Amino acid sequence: MVSRVTNSTVNRMYNRNYSNNLHSMTDLMNKISAQRKFTRASENPISAARALAVRKSMADVETYQSNLSSIKQFFRTAESVLREDVNDVCKNVLTKVEMACNDPSANTEERQILAHELRGIADDLIKTMNGDYADRRMFGGTNNSEGVLPFTTTKDGDRTIVLYNGEDVSSLDNPKDFPYSKPIYSDIGIGIKYDADGNVDPDTAMDISLNGAELTGCGESVYESAAGNSYTFSNNFIQMIYDAADAAEACDVDKMNAMLDAIHANQSTILTGITGLGVKQETVDYNITRFEEYNYNLSEAQLNLEGMSEEDLAKAITEWNSLDASYNAVLSMSSKVIPNSIWDFM
Repeated sequence: MVSRVTNSTVNRMYNRNYSNNLHSMTDLMNKISAQRKFTRASENPISAARALAVRKSMADVETYQSNLSSIKQFFRTAESVLREDVNDVCKNVLTKVEMACNDPSANTEERQILAHELRGIADDLIKTMNGDYADRRMFGGTNNSEGVLPFTTTKDGDRTIVLYNGEDVSSLDNPKDFPYSKPIYSDIGIGIKYDADGNVDPDTAMDISLNGAELTGCGESVYESAAGNSYTFSNNFIQMIYDAADAAEACDVDKMNAMLDAIHANQSTILTGITGLGVKQETVDYNITRFEEYNYNLSEAQLNLEGMSEEDLAKAITEWNSLDASYNAVLSMSSKVIPNSIWDFM
């Protein structure tokens, strides 16, 4: 018994084989274009799972790099302010006070002018230390309240009192006792950890808050003049400038002489703060370099898991060329395999 293959069966088989061929070509072309070994996880579940873990690590690294880049710019700006503005002002103030002390011929009017200059310098310094960076108070600790400045002044009689976050800078010896002085930790990829109370372990993250009272000084110290008189001066540099202005206005040369040592000490506090920022920047730079190398290694791992090597790419192109030749042959034979008649158009 001879079975007859009907036209509908031939058409169905032809269309199925044609579609399979076209699908294989398209899938292979997508892999060649993307230079990937697979485009769906189902094609290689083990490599896909590993690749997914690598991609997650790369996403984490990108977050860490973004954090480090922002921290670096923040620290660099703060260091520039302290070094180029505050420290230079400190040198200028020291020079002016030394000149006033060493010039016995200076009259009351000249010392009044000096007092006016010193108060203007102190006012400008407060504006500088209240500066913002990326909508954040640079030296305010955690104080980022709108309209609430870290450094302000008040009056105690004729004396100007400098306040840091509402507290007299001379009233507290420990800068961490001032309001808004808690740390602000940022995850920089060294394995952040928390204690039982949910607090960050300081050794596993970077504190990016800058305490203005710590950088400009706080508390008080006793100094002696050349004449043997004892004076209690603020350890805060800005407060010292206001007090130096009062001493100049009162023509109290002995007190101004004692202030020279206090100003030197306050300058050391500023230099210590600049050095601390430099150390933090070195840590940031080290971690940036570390993550650049790590990201390179992850990219290599991802390429090995998902990407095509030159050998894989050459093999895929050869296979695609074979499929393309087969596809064109199928198209050229379609007129013979599937004869057209007038009934196909009715």
